[in-house]
Amino acid sequence: MNWRFQWLWLYAFVHPKTGETKAWILPYVNTELFNQVLADFAQEFGLGTDKRIL
Repeated sequence: MNWRFQWLWLYAFVHPKTGETKAWILPYVNTELFNQVLADFAQEFGLGTDKRIL
């Protein structure tokens, strides 16, 4: 038997109080891609100098 695997990575953020989740399923992990995930997350939730998260 010749098994083949395709790996995917889950990047996810969960709001601890509401349980709201935002997730990305991506083919690999690296700094550039993670920075894009963070930028997309910030845009999705309107984050910036007046609104931040920890």
